[in-house]
Amino acid sequence: MNEKKNKIYLFVSSIIGLVLLIFFYFHVGIQKIFVSFSLLNLWQIILIIALSFFALFFAVKCFQLVIKDFGKFRPSLKKTAEFWLLGYAITYLTPTGHFGGEPIKAHALSKDYNYSFPKSLLITIIGQVANFLSIAGFSLIGAILFFLKRDFNVGFFLLSWFLFIVLIISLTMKLWKGGKLFDYIFKLFFLHKVKIGKKNGKVALSNEIKRYGNQAINYIRNFPPRFILSFFYSLGYYLIWLAQAKLFFFFMGLNVSFANLFFLRAMIDIFKLTPLPASLGAFEAAHFLSFSFFGLNQEGAIAFSLFGRAMDSFFAGIGLWFGTKATAKSAFELLKG
Repeated sequence: MNEKKNKIYLFVSSIIGLVLLIFFYFHVGIQKIFVSFSLLNLWQIILIIALSFFALFFAVKCFQLVIKDFGKFRPSLKKTAEFWLLGYAITYLTPTGHFGGEPIKAHALSKDYNYSFPKSLLITIIGQVANFLSIAGFSLIGAILFFLKRDFNVGFFLLSWFLFIVLIISLTMKLWKGGKLFDYIFKLFFLHKVKIGKKNGKVALSNEIKRYGNQAINYIRNFPPRFILSFFYSLGYYLIWLAQAKLFFFFMGLNVSFANLFFLRAMIDIFKLTPLPASLGAFEAAHFLSFSFFGLNQEGAIAFSLFGRAMDSFFAGIGLWFGTKATAKSAFELLKG
């Protein structure tokens, strides 16, 4: 019954997202969007795409550092990229906002390196904490820029987003420390019934995660050097996005300030919280509303959102390919055995 409800919800949310996406494209004008792209030279497009891959390196490196420091082993950058892209694909395609791919990423990590699944899951969560702290830091920089411009309304908006993220992380860690948060989450999704194999028999997955959970909390609270470095790598991911956005609009002949782009990034991250698969419509709305708020070119905003969606879909596609490849390999080994 729950599976049927999930399918209905996914179908309805996809339809809503597609309607929103089509609305923004037709409201701005599809022809105008492609005219905007025609203003770019081939070398400019190649440069902007290259920055997407450069940003990907920073995101993958962040995850690799967390694995090395908390997990005490170091997968290759290529293997880490496979894990990260697989998790990214699931997060991107399911209506879960910033979350959803962590269990899949943890499963792949534990399977390939014969590592404890609960510990692998905690590694992915620690990576997410580093990512959210970088989002908060990025918003704080944006708030400072707007305060310097004496635009206090937008400045306080970005500062509120920064404080919200920090507060949520702090509260989550406090509840996690007491074990109450995991008890609630596992009971909510019936995951307290999930069992994993141990040498002395099967135990509840929730108990195993709570067993290692305090280690993860202490790790984050101690701010070890590699965790701080992973935070800066994640922040680098967003700073490269900032440079990419600035170049994109500069090549199109649009004058978009860095402060405006900080606001745009915050709006993208906020709108990603909407429960729509692939943030359909919500991603475009963030661009459209941000540029409309500052009286900037709407065609350019939707053109940039189209480029961003194309790159996100490309990386998600690669992640799914890695997942399919790993599944096919497992099936082949099973048949062979």
